[in-house]
Amino acid sequence: MARGDAAWAPLRIGAVVVDPPTVLAPLAGVTVPPFRRLCRELGAGMVCSEMVSANALAYQNPKTALMLHVCDDEHPVSVQILAPTPEVAEPAAEAAVEAGADVVDINMGCPVPKVIRCGAGVALMRDLPRARAVMEAAVRGVAGRAPVTVKIRAGWDPRSRCFAEIARQAEDAGLSGIVLHARYGCQGYSGHADWSMIADLRQQTSLPVVGNGDVRGASDAARMLRETGCDGVMVGRGAMGYPWVFRELRAAARSEAVPEPAGPGERIGALLRLGREMVDFYGEYRGLRELRGFVCWFTRGMPSSAALRAEALQLTSFEDLRGLLLRYGESWAVRDAEE
Repeated sequence: MARGDAAWAPLRIGAVVVDPPTVLAPLAGVTVPPFRRLCRELGAGMVCSEMVSANALAYQNPKTALMLHVCDDEHPVSVQILAPTPEVAEPAAEAAVEAGADVVDINMGCPVPKVIRCGAGVALMRDLPRARAVMEAAVRGVAGRAPVTVKIRAGWDPRSRCFAEIARQAEDAGLSGIVLHARYGCQGYSGHADWSMIADLRQQTSLPVVGNGDVRGASDAARMLRETGCDGVMVGRGAMGYPWVFRELRAAARSEAVPEPAGPGERIGALLRLGREMVDFYGEYRGLRELRGFVCWFTRGMPSSAALRAEALQLTSFEDLRGLLLRYGESWAVRDAEE
């Protein structure tokens, strides 16, 4: 494979090689196995699961246990755990490895209020001793079978900026990488990511650093790699409705021409595939509900798509949805790959 410039060098997390150095971010309700598989096929170097609640695993919640599922054809895959205490972090990390995770990631960046209330996510960055204990527990849980990483924010707010201290703790705890979403927890997903913080972190830690925030395409990723010196790029919201961003990133990593954007036919074809896989994985009732978000995201900006979405959200069988999508896609010669 032809290699791009040095900025696109493979990302190494312990013994795991991520090539190209692009990662699908963990996104609740989005990074389910069928979508992760699609992103891997389109060129993502590594994919991440939804965040898995360590507390829910401790209570043996069957829906949460299903979130640990890893498909054979999506490696390398990172499973992210949401753990407020070391007592639940250790068994959750162990469960992730046993489920097939190549990397176990600790969530210290989620700003959602219900997550903060339970002391997890970015709330851990307000309690550095507990943050360190959680990281040490996760390393004990994997018992050398997989590298552990942590995904953080810059801190809760500018007055509590502590990403460099968390990085030092991560090194001491034996972690193998760190992802920095270059916003503060109080920002949520608003405002602009400050990539200078990624550059700052890159200078302050020996761990591989993955940058996250406001990457929407190949030009953004290339600029982040060059401006910050980070080792890899994580894409979240930019991939939700457009996983083809990873095809563009792969081309950039290989110094190839950026492919044409995915057209309506390709998007509808991907929805048909995702629909079948969702139903196979979850069953028809839950599978259709998991698919609804993708129908909205994938069709945004397409001709007459508002009416399509309104009708699709009312359907209760996959065959009815399949028929609707095929009728909508007739003008682009969309065919179901299962026909």
